[in-house]
Amino acid sequence: TVPTMSQDATERRPSAEAEAEVGIAAVDQLWELVESEWQFAVHKIEKNFSNGSAFFYRSQLLPFIVRRRLQIDPDALIGSVEEELAVIEGAVFVEPDDQTAWWYHAFLLEWIPDLSVFHDRLLGQAESLRDLLSDSPDNKWVLLGLHRVLDALLTGEEERREILQKLQEIDPDRAARYRNMQAQA
Repeated sequence: TVPTMSQDATERRPSAEAEAEVGIAAVDQLWELVESEWQFAVHKIEKNFSNGSAFFYRSQLLPFIVRRRLQIDPDALIGSVEEELAVIEGAVFVEPDDQTAWWYHAFLLEWIPDLSVFHDRLLGQAESLRDLLSDSPDNKWVLLGLHRVLDALLTGEEERREILQKLQEIDPDRAARYRNMQAQA
């Protein structure tokens, strides 16, 4: 014979409503965990812009944070991206030679779903990077960052070509990479 559930066990089983409440509570706890981990990453980056692990962790949490913010405010993507661009700019203007923030910059430019929404903002960032280059004309990270922004904007073809040429000169170990980037443009 096949064992069956006793009447007592069936009566003790939670109702569908109770199961739904438990599910909602679990989701709320998950969001609290994600938010606390986000704050942890924010704190670590504010403490040290060179914290690659914190920037990587931030890149993993960002889609979840934005999804949650969008549930509350349909326009939250714009504010979230603006916030991330400000973090990057703060980091690269403090320490332009540190590749950590530049890695996050590349990630963000690829992650943003619709760059056209941020066209003017990215034009401003390109101008700021040009200003930074006036102080450090041979900084490969600033050159790469500017190239990425111009490439994302699909503008400045001649300037992008000049940047890649300069990168070949100042970073000969990666000259083949820059030639490849030039060929794909």
